[in-house]
Amino acid sequence: MPKGRRRIQKATEAVADLLDAEVQKLEEEEEGDRVPGKVVHGAKTAWTEQDLLKEYGGQEFVPDVTIPVTISGVRFQLLQGVSMYVPKEVIRVFEETKQRTRDAGKRLIPDGYAIEPEAGGLSPTR
Repeated sequence: MPKGRRRIQKATEAVADLLDAEVQKLEEEEEGDRVPGKVVHGAKTAWTEQDLLKEYGGQEFVPDVTIPVTISGVRFQLLQGVSMYVPKEVIRVFEETKQRTRDAGKRLIPDGYAIEPEAGGLSPTR
């Protein structure tokens, strides 16, 4: 092998070794410093169900309707009548959603519009 190629080969191996060492160091740092939502190397650290339980605390809950609830990218499928242990924030969002649904129904006209018989039927205009 010519001298020039040998030098390039050695330099390539040295760079690869340095990169491996840096990657190893970064992985070790990330494992110990894992914080949900923290930006690491340009990407946010994803939340997990365990992170949410640690952050908000958990509670046994039996929903009265089936509905999906997503908190910080973690989806919980709440099933009617099924007891589950979920973060308290999931219960808060569930109750808030039910309240908003009830409030939305109150804003609608309950009986619709009434047309008096004397007004006559609708006919096309020309």
